[in-house]
This record gives sequence, structure tokens and C-alpha cells, in this order.
Amino acid sequence: SLAYNTIIFIVGLYPSSFLQAFICDYLTSSAKILADFAYIACYMTYEKGIDNIPRESVRTSCDSSLTLNRIVIPVVMCWPLWLRLCQNLVRLYNTGKQWPFLANAFKYGLSHSVVIFSVLHKDLFSPQDESIGTWWRNLFFLSFFLSTLFAFLWDVKVDWGLGDSEYGFLHKRLMFRKKRYYYIAIILDFFMRFLWTITLIPFLSVFAHDSGSEYDQAMQYLSGVITGLEIIRRTFWSFFRLENEHLNNTRGYRDVEFVPLYFDTPLLEKNENESENQDQSYKKIQALAEICLFLVVVISLAIIAASY
Repeated sequence: SLAYNTIIFIVGLYPSSFLQAFICDYLTSSAKILADFAYIACYMTYEKGIDNIPRESVRTSCDSSLTLNRIVIPVVMCWPLWLRLCQNLVRLYNTGKQWPFLANAFKYGLSHSVVIFSVLHKDLFSPQDESIGTWWRNLFFLSFFLSTLFAFLWDVKVDWGLGDSEYGFLHKRLMFRKKRYYYIAIILDFFMRFLWTITLIPFLSVFAHDSGSEYDQAMQYLSGVITGLEIIRRTFWSFFRLENEHLNNTRGYRDVEFVPLYFDTPLLEKNENESENQDQSYKKIQALAEICLFLVVVISLAIIAASY
């Protein structure tokens, strides 16, 4: 039914195609935008419901809303990451291949924990707040750095298929004629990856305390600019991602004249089918155990990040 399929889509528990994964990757770059939309909805709700209410009072009401700040914003910002995480776990279960699906799920799981920690602890870098120790700040910075660096390396090596030292850290087969396009894209991706993740740091949040200060207003404008740059980064990321997908799809039949169809492949003997079915069952059980263990780790990290 439509309701069932909608729930499965929202949760992310469905076999994803390349197009669906591609769209969800764009959603991960729009997490901050989705959070701003949630804030706008809160602002418009208060302004529409109460006549002649001062704008500062409306903003104060949204800033102090526990429902918005502790539930809606974290869910909205983590939902695209959760979608991609679940899509990779579903692919892991269906194929039984740990690489690249488990590693990719780990990438989104780490980002998931960083987002939760940053959204729920807006006073992380406030010198007036002594409740959060230096150890936790260092842990956040370490997670922030590792998550962003891992995502950058994944972009270059896996999504773009580059990084081969034998070919100048690019690839043997390239579709763009000028190699400098690739080098420029790698450099930009590195810096813009870190810039986008900076928008998740609490002092750049649109909900920052001391909202009337000039510093806070400047940070809000900077956050908007960086969010726009992330959309640009994701756009040129998509060019090289589609190039790599196309090359991977054609690589297997580049040097042959005949492309076999599914009905041209001989059928397996009965005993071979039974052996293959047993292997598939074992792989699914193993994949299910890995998924359960992985989810326990990710959920535990999320609970630690949220409850501290």
C-alpha cells in the first residue's frame, strides 16, 4: 500500500537504486537547510497564532522551544544521514558484501553522532559553560575531523574512483579531457567539506545564544553562505560521481563485442543451485548479525551524544 511504502521510504528500509541513493546524498547536503525550514515554520506558526507579537518575542519562543530544539531539529538534520545509513545496511543484507556498504554505513553513522552532539549541545564552545569538560570538546573535535576527512577520502577514492598513484592520483580512464579539472575538484572538495561541517558547530547555529550581538548576526550570514557553497560542492561532486558510475557500468564490456543477456547464461545444475542457496542463506545470516552489531554501536553513540 501507499502508506506502507511511504513508511518504508521514510525509515530507509528498502532496496535503493543508484538514483535514490544519489538523491539522498543531495539531502545530506541539505540538512542545515531543512533545519532552517523547521525554524521558519516555528516562526510563522507563532507569528500567525498571536497578533501583534514582537518579532523578538517570537524568536525567543522558538529558541526556547524544547520540542523544536530537542526533537524536531535533531530528527530533521539526522534523517538524510539515517536514510543513507539504512540504504547501505539493506544493500549489505542483500549482497552480503561488507565493502563498500558497511564502510559507507560507518561514514554516515559517524556523521550522525557528530550532528546529534552538535545540535543538542549548543553551549559546547561557550566559555561561560563549565559543565562540559575539555575532554568532551576534544572528543567532539576529533569526531568532527575524522568524520569530515573520511567523507572527503570517500568522495575521491570511492565516489569518483580517483586516487590511483600510477596515474597521477587520478584514474586510467577519464572522460574530461583536461586533468586539471579533477585536481581542482579534489582541492575544492577538501576545503568545502570542512566548511560545510563547520556549519554544524554550535557557535554557527541559527539558534546561538546572545542572538542580538553583531557576532551572532555575522555568523548567521556566514552560515548561509557556507550552506550555499555546500550545494555548489555537491553539484560538481555529482558530475564526477556520474562519470565514475558510467565508467564502472561500461568497464566490463569495453573490450568485447558481445554483451551476454540473462537468458544466454546456462542454467546451473540442481546441486550447484542448492549449494549456492546455502551460501546465500549463510551470507544473509552473517550480514544480519553485522547489521545488528553495527546498529547497536551507532545507537549507543547517539544516546551518549544526546544524553551527556
